[in-house]
Amino acid sequence: MTRKTKNEPRFSRNALLHSELFRHEKDLICALIAPDEYCTVQEAENRIAKYKKGKVT
Repeated sequence: MTRKTKNEPRFSRNALLHSELFRHEKDLICALIAPDEYCTVQEAENRIAKYKKGKVT
């Protein structure tokens, strides 16, 4: 388990949707992050990467 040494800022789903960083991932942000959930940029990127690596059945 890793320890967080730095307190990273957490953002709402709405803030992530309007960010320049995720301008091409808006649909995935809506699907992977709950409306009332807050997460870091790294957590959002990890969720998107994990989703994109998933297998199609």
